[in-house]
Formats: sequence, structure tokens, C-alpha cells
Amino acid sequence: MAERRKDSKKRVLKKGEYQRSNGTYEYRWRSENGKRNNAYAKSLEELREKEAEIQRDRSDGIRAEARNATINDIHEQWLQLKKGLKANTLVNYEYMYKMYVFPEFGKRKVGSLKKSDVRRFYNGLVDSQRLKVATVENIHTVLHQVLDFAVEDEYLRINPSDNALKELKQTHNLDSERRKALTAGQQKLLMNFLKNSEKYNHWLPIITVMVECGLRAGEATGLRWEDINLDTGEISVNHTLIYYSHREKGCLYGINTPKTEAGNRIVPMTPAVKAAFVLYGCFPPLPLLNAANPQGHCKTAAHPTFSDFRLSAFQTPGIHTSCTYIRS
Repeated sequence: MAERRKDSKKRVLKKGEYQRSNGTYEYRWRSENGKRNNAYAKSLEELREKEAEIQRDRSDGIRAEARNATINDIHEQWLQLKKGLKANTLVNYEYMYKMYVFPEFGKRKVGSLKKSDVRRFYNGLVDSQRLKVATVENIHTVLHQVLDFAVEDEYLRINPSDNALKELKQTHNLDSERRKALTAGQQKLLMNFLKNSEKYNHWLPIITVMVECGLRAGEATGLRWEDINLDTGEISVNHTLIYYSHREKGCLYGINTPKTEAGNRIVPMTPAVKAAFVLYGCFPPLPLLNAANPQGHCKTAAHPTFSDFRLSAFQTPGIHTSCTYIRS
């Protein structure tokens, strides 16, 4: 019978266990795909604790690669497979991840990540970096999806970021900031200020439309003349104008559908809104806004079709970088 291998202290080594020449220990095993894996420890006791974790991972179907994969590695896989997001949403996700997760926290090994690690990370964002809870919520939205992907792809048993944001709010007595609409009195003050200001008077038409109709900024700036029916006094809100940073092409304008299905709607004009369109648009005829006509002066021209260009109803006078046409 072959003599069983022993370490320098005469302790019998199990299958896959080895003592290295420097006195440390190594455990070798093969994953189901045949790939060779190694784990190292300073003592035999520590090595066997790691062996127990490895066996538990194998019985639970956790990948052997999880021991070496970082959060950033999982994020790259998630990013490659993530589909169905609007371009600006994906850009916002990437900005939050690259700015706050990638530099330090993203380098952690995903297999050893604990709930306490995520809580500590969120606490640091609030306490050390002085981030607002709304910003931490945005970071959590991305990180939680990445770690969900890690669970689905058998890198983790559970998502360690579950309930982490809720606990952060409870610990710091934080809550999401609620946006408050302008009161009727505040709206009146704003409109009077714009009417009487030489410097800011050019903002009056678009602010009038936003205040009176409750449009988001992207909905208002994305309006085309074909969305505006002065005869019926209605505005068709069916898309939104976005400005985002593209990985390869730099900063771009684009057209997105509204955030929700309810965002597609017909909004009635108030007399003030109709007056704003008439004043700004010089009806009739409709102005053609383009680089050669940056101030929106009236010109008689054929209206571009929806498939060729998108005609913005608003362009701030004097700001020549404003987007007028967005290719479909």
C-alpha cells in the first residue's frame, strides 16, 4: 500500500492537498468543464476551510471562476448582454458605475462579497463623498442589476445588495427627495420676470409651454411643428429629445419614446400656450430652423418629412449649439 503524503509536521494530506517548498499550502481541483483550479493558504487549517467553501460552491452549482472574478468583470459581461435599454439610460448607468463603483469597489472579488461590504460601500458614499440619496439610488440601480446577473450566472448564491438601500435610508434617516411643483403664485412671478427681462425674455415661449402643459424638458424641446395643431388647440406628445454621451461618437442628440406608455398623450393648449407658439413661430408660414437660419426667422420652405429629419419647434435665440434637426 502506497504511503500517504504528509506535510512537514507529519500530518496526512488529503487528495489535492500539497505543501509547497516555501511552507505554504495548495489545493488543486478540476471544475466540471475540466479546467484546473488552485487555492492557496498559509496553513493547512486555512486551506481546509477554503476546501470546504469550494465543495459547498460545487454542490450549489457556483462557478469555480467566481473565486477570481471581480465585480468589474461581471459588469462587463452584464453590459455586453444588456438589451432593451434606451441609449441615454444606458449612458447614465455607465456614468454612475464608472464614476463610483469601478475605481475601487468594482475591484473586489465577487465570490467573497458580503452584504456588509455593500452596506459599508453605500455608507461611504453618503458619509465620505457626501452624495445625496438620489445619487446613491442611481448607483444602486446599476450595481443591483450587475449582482443579479452574477446570481443568475452562478457566481453568487444571493444578491448581497438586496435591501442595502433600504437599510441605508433607515440608518441615516434618509428619504428620496420629493420634487415640488411651482405654486400658482410662483408661476406668475416667473412669467412676469421673463416678460420684463431683456436678458431672459427669449425663454418665455418654451417656459410658458412647459409650465402650462406640464411637459418634461425633453418633451418640450423635442416638439416638432407637425406635433402642434393650432386649429384644434392640441399638442401631440409622442417622443422626447435627449442629449447623451456616446462611447465612440461623442455627445449626440437623439429621439426616444416617452418614459411610459402613458407618456404618449394629447395635451390641450391654453390660450397662453397658443399665443406662445404663434409669437415664436411667426404663423403663417412656419419657420425653417437650421444652421443657416439659427434665429428662427420666418422662411417659406417645404416641411421635412418625419423619416428625413425631425424639426424642433424651439431653438433658443443666440445659442447656435442648440439642436434643430435630429436624423431619424
